[in-house]
Amino acid sequence: MSAPREPAGYDTVSKVVAVLLTLWVPFIALIVALVLRSSETNPVRQAALRAWALASAAWLAVGLLIGIIAIASIASSGPHISHSGPCIGGPAPGATGQPVGHGNYRFDCVGGGSTVVHLGS
Repeated sequence: MSAPREPAGYDTVSKVVAVLLTLWVPFIALIVALVLRSSETNPVRQAALRAWALASAAWLAVGLLIGIIAIASIASSGPHISHSGPCIGGPAPGATGQPVGHGNYRFDCVGGGSTVVHLGS
């Protein structure tokens, strides 16, 4: 009587668990796939684990890219106030003036622009 044959690939439950793990925690899925692949001797399973590792890495990269785009979008959506042109709304409270010579200081204004104020002789 011969020994029972090892199945060529993975069963459906294992594949479903791999997909769910990849979708929710791709970093952990990538590590698990690489660790399992390093000790696997069956070439069919090695190929499946390689595909799982690549899919996990790709999904991780997509998540990182979406995060970078979101952070860049939030960072660039702040108020854009031009400090050149006429003063709108008066000098900003607490603003420090930049000396421009002869006792004059330039202050940024609340709504944009700037104004020059004479503070000395």
